[in-house]
Parts: sequence; structure tokens; C-alpha cells
Amino acid sequence: MNGNLELDVSGPRFADHRSLTRLAEHAANRGGTLVLRDPSPAVSGLVEVLGLPTVRVEGAA
Repeated sequence: MNGNLELDVSGPRFADHRSLTRLAEHAANRGGTLVLRDPSPAVSGLVEVLGLPTVRVEGAA
């Protein structure tokens, strides 16, 4: 079973570190990756700063 958690985040312009960390942990606990599709530059930047190994950004703005 693929444990990836894929989210279209093209709408939100902001995400806090707690939300991203928790979503990444949830995906990792399922043996997968958190995939963020089309995030804003702010969300992409936060992912980069946090250095979360189980998060993949696709289609960054």
C-alpha cells in the first residue's frame, strides 16, 4: 500500500510549521511521503527551512 499523503495546496498562502510537521509525521507513519502540489512560495520556503525528509514539493510556484 502506498502511504503517500498528497495535498493540493495551491490555495493556501500560508502554513505553519506545526501543521507541516504533523502532516509529514502522519505520512511517515503510514510508510509514505507528504506530497504538496503547487504550494505558494511561502509554503515551499517553509518546507525547505524545516528540512523535512518525508515531504516532497511538486510544481512549486
